[in-house]
Amino acid sequence: MRSNGGFRSPYDGILLRFKKARQEFTSCRRANYAGVLDLIEDKPSSTLLVVLEDWGCNLAELGKLIPLDFFHILRQCFEAVVTLHAMGIAHLDISCYNFLCNSNKQVAVIDFEASRCFNETAHSRCQTRSRSHSIYPHRTTEIPPEFRTEDAHQRRHCAYKLDIFALGVLILRFAKSSGFDCPRLVLLAEPLVACDPMRRPTAVEALVWFHKWCERVGVVLPSTDTRTNEHAPKHRAFS
Repeated sequence: MRSNGGFRSPYDGILLRFKKARQEFTSCRRANYAGVLDLIEDKPSSTLLVVLEDWGCNLAELGKLIPLDFFHILRQCFEAVVTLHAMGIAHLDISCYNFLCNSNKQVAVIDFEASRCFNETAHSRCQTRSRSHSIYPHRTTEIPPEFRTEDAHQRRHCAYKLDIFALGVLILRFAKSSGFDCPRLVLLAEPLVACDPMRRPTAVEALVWFHKWCERVGVVLPSTDTRTNEHAPKHRAFS
């Protein structure tokens, strides 16, 4: 994870911010982040190895899913992005390959190599629809339209809106890989992949939109507190 904070030593600064983020992740485990088991430091080479707990397959490897599991997993992806942005963190490499899912259908976001941690107040993150950041997409990131122009690297962009665009693409790619490629999902993803980044919702607004969309099409989601086969609500017909 990289930081734009003003530290004397870039390596020490990154390490301090990472350890702080690790503590914050631990305090919000409900948001489903893979636990950090150990940090192995090699200061001479400015290398930090992060040992994560074994979580499961990435979303692209899950195979065919029933609708209830598909939407339960997808909701957790939305919630993870909400939590990251609330902490001032832009992941910048959201994809099916960077969300893991265990046997209990719990989701964890991983791979913060390209991420940025911004020194912004909670108020500004929650109240401002678009922030100005000096960023450029990671090579594996889903590239939104604003980064496809020749002068894109010279302009400032909103890092959070890049995540939102990638989340919209994730919806469609995850649907295809899980065998749940329904045309209505295009409408769910549509606001998130808007060509104009200012028209894309914030992470919180995207989560609200997800719940509203589910209500409109008759998807009943399981409880966020517990999810067992015995107590999970049944899904209604969806086509």
